[in-house]
Amino acid sequence: TFNIGFRDYIHDESEIAGKFSRSLNYPFHSIYLEGTELFHTLNNSIYHLDEPLVHMNDPQILAISAYAKNHVKVLLSGEGADELMGGYVRYKTMRYINFRRQISLLLKFTPAKYKDDRVKKLERYLKVGSINQLIATNASNYFETDFDQLGLSYLGISNPYRAKVLKEAADIYPGNPMRQILYYDQHTYLQSLNDRNDRATMAASIECREPFQDYRLVEGLGTLDLKWLTSGKKGKRILKETMQKYLPDYITNFRKVGLSVPWIQLIRQSEKLNEQWNNFCKKPDFENEVLDKVDISSMIKQLNNGNRLYEPMILQYFMFYIWKENYINKSFDR
Repeated sequence: TFNIGFRDYIHDESEIAGKFSRSLNYPFHSIYLEGTELFHTLNNSIYHLDEPLVHMNDPQILAISAYAKNHVKVLLSGEGADELMGGYVRYKTMRYINFRRQISLLLKFTPAKYKDDRVKKLERYLKVGSINQLIATNASNYFETDFDQLGLSYLGISNPYRAKVLKEAADIYPGNPMRQILYYDQHTYLQSLNDRNDRATMAASIECREPFQDYRLVEGLGTLDLKWLTSGKKGKRILKETMQKYLPDYITNFRKVGLSVPWIQLIRQSEKLNEQWNNFCKKPDFENEVLDKVDISSMIKQLNNGNRLYEPMILQYFMFYIWKENYINKSFDR
């Protein structure tokens, strides 16, 4: 078993991964990706993706793949379980979408001190618009209104492929927004995860397989009553009930995290990344009509003052900056 950990981070899962692995007498391998090594792996990741980072854990996937290559020839990965069995926390909104107005009203009168980042995002999400718009933006960090506040119109961007998938979802599961959102994610978000996995593992010359995406399982799950997918506190009911006799409580009751990376913390701990971060903070010139309209300095100031609203966007900009500086402007050294 292979794991990537993060020191002094609430979302680190290496302790329970190691505990369970050792209980099965499996060799457990856990690594950290920090400092200069993180900087080089980030640039290698950008090289193999051939574009700025999209998923913020791409370098970590590449690092664990390269490490595992020294021990095994094939990896098994869990991609697909959430999209096929309703595991994401963000799906909960669709379960209660019929109470959208009441929830919005309740949030409106909730004092700000009781609203964490997730609740604030929910508040913004509920203002998005129609059910179709809610489905299409469920996996997004930001919405049209957020870009409006930054002085950026949505630019009338359209995506024919996503529109086609959205229509397919409505045709296959009419009047069932929860099923539609699962179908939509399976054909959009999950595909980007698969592409990332494929590039990262192939970059390390190791094969990776995703058992949850076996076509027989996908077809079977597509016919089930929703109660087997989204009921219960955390979703994925069919998986949890199936695996309950094999897994200890400290696994089944653990909070839903995912491979969340503490980038701000890691950047500040890396001399090379911190140097680039400081240069980036001085209002970078992207030489791009749209990107240069955003006042990044203001967003960073808010982040430094504890407002994390724009943290994911700042990191996307930073990764674009890294790509431009180290991949476009210089001859890239693998």
